[in-house]
Amino acid sequence: MTLSKGQIITIKIREHAYGYSPVYLEPGETVTVVNPKTPAVSGGHPYFAYCERTVGGKLQRFGIFPDNVKAIRSCAPLGRSKAAAARRADIQFHSDNATGCNARPAINVKIQRAPYVDAPEHITAAAWDEAAESFWKCAGTLAIEHGYSGVFSEGRSNGWLVPYTQHDAAGKLVTHWTGQGPDKGYPRYPNVENAKERRQFVTFRTAIEALLRNSIAQYVELAGELAEEGQAR
Repeated sequence: MTLSKGQIITIKIREHAYGYSPVYLEPGETVTVVNPKTPAVSGGHPYFAYCERTVGGKLQRFGIFPDNVKAIRSCAPLGRSKAAAARRADIQFHSDNATGCNARPAINVKIQRAPYVDAPEHITAAAWDEAAESFWKCAGTLAIEHGYSGVFSEGRSNGWLVPYTQHDAAGKLVTHWTGQGPDKGYPRYPNVENAKERRQFVTFRTAIEALLRNSIAQYVELAGELAEEGQAR
């Protein structure tokens, strides 16, 4: 497979890549090729490609080994010029399609490991469900405040948040999902090649990352409260 700098590639199956720390790549996740022919060697194996992604606002860089080549599907670069590739480098994309060619701008909201709370499992599970429900409800509200119609959750564990806009036949922005069609309109995803839409997306992503941090704190607080209530009974 021939790759080029700035190209977006989609992971087909779960993979373990290597950088300064282990990086786990999930199916459907997209990463950006930084250098398709990195000569560096790790453990006796040359890297197939040096790639990067942004998680929680932090840039991660890592190498993908030759034996992982079959685990990758290639899509056309999402920007023809180097400048376009650079502008997009800090935005992640997600696709539920096996080929990844319908990848759209997405925000990684996966929580790999929840903070420890000294409470029974049924209490932490209840607190987690309540915090998650609150997060998605608030995310929808934030989306509207930032000019979107709402958000979709994608991925096997709802680990990706995707904003969209939808206008009905009269051109009115739809802010309550009731389906799609000629009268209701169809979802449209951010075009981050456009400078204005890119700024809109990045501003929204910052708000979502703050909401995610608050939701984790809410989970810890709620789990503690539920544990205390259980002990008081």
